[in-house]
Formats: sequence, C-alpha cells, structure tokens
Amino acid sequence: MVHGICQGHAYTLLKCHNIEAHGRKWRLLELRNPWGKSGEWNGDWSDNDTKHWTDDLRFTLKHHDADDGVFFIPFEDYMKAYALTTICVSIADGLHVTRKEYQDKTTAFFEMTLDKDQQYFACSVNQMGKRLENNRPPHRRERFQPSPFSIIMLGEEGVIKHSREETTANMNHSLLCERLLKAGKYTFVVDVHWHSSAED
Repeated sequence: MVHGICQGHAYTLLKCHNIEAHGRKWRLLELRNPWGKSGEWNGDWSDNDTKHWTDDLRFTLKHHDADDGVFFIPFEDYMKAYALTTICVSIADGLHVTRKEYQDKTTAFFEMTLDKDQQYFACSVNQMGKRLENNRPPHRRERFQPSPFSIIMLGEEGVIKHSREETTANMNHSLLCERLLKAGKYTFVVDVHWHSSAED
C-alpha cells in the first residue's frame, strides 16, 4: 500500500470539488474503494486529518469519518498515487439492442445490431456480490454466493467472435473487443451456472 492506497486496485471517482480553505484553493477528488472499506488514502484531507478538515467543510462536502471506502484526496496527490485514469464514454449511435426472454434459467440471449463499423466495443454483465448480500431477504442472505457465468459473442453466421470464460472473481464480467466489428447483427449469450443458493 502507498499511503493507504491498494496497489493494482481500481477505485471509483465519485465527485470533484473546488474549494477555498486555509488561505488557498484546493482541488479535491472524492473517491471510493469498491470493497466498501479499508484501502483509503491516509495523507492530507484523509478521514483522520484534523489539520485540514473543519466541521463546516465536512458539512459542506457531506463527508463522514467512517471506514466506508469513501475518501478525499488532493488532485496533486492523486496524480502521484495513481498510474491510470479511465473514463467510460457510452455512445449509442448506430446501436440497437433487443432483449429476448430467458429461454431457461441458465441462459439469456441479447441481440444487437450495429448500423456502422465499430473499432472498440465493451459489454458488461453484473451480479450482486458477497459484500451486498445484506440487500437480500434475510432468509436468503446467509447462504448467498455469486454464480459463475460466461459471455459469448456470436456473429450473424453463428460463429464465435469473442468470448470470456466462466468466472466468479468479481461482480462485473466484461467482454472487451479492441478490434474492428463490422456492421451487422450480433448475439450475446450469457451462460450461468447457478449456485444452489441462488435457485430459491
């Protein structure tokens, strides 16, 4: 860890704040560790920093001193602590998606039509992970486990264009194409091997 930041781990940027405090202007980034706890910045403007935080600033920025994964970091320190920043831009031009009903409880099909060629394309499938199990009904909470699943992308002729093998490593499973996709119809197959606790 570097000043509390987990190396090789992705964080979510929640907000950017421009404030004036202690005789100068600050650019603060509000970040969150997706784990929801620990792995927080412990330098200037961290949760336990009594030098910079005041009650008024905490109220203004709605900041709470809690082990919830959310923290503030000065922009200058952010540039030193993080190696890569990724911005996801969703462009819907030329894309039409039709959702078909589940054929059974293990496989779902999604049809997509591209009106024009695309150089880059990403598809993500998400499921509720263990750290969100408290959002489930009490009688299903204790036994809940994420279910493994695979994503397969088929072209019009039924040939596999891209696939990602079964995983339960995280809640998000992404299929990223960094090569040219020709205009046409594509089908995404999401194949799920349900964990027994998810069946009831």
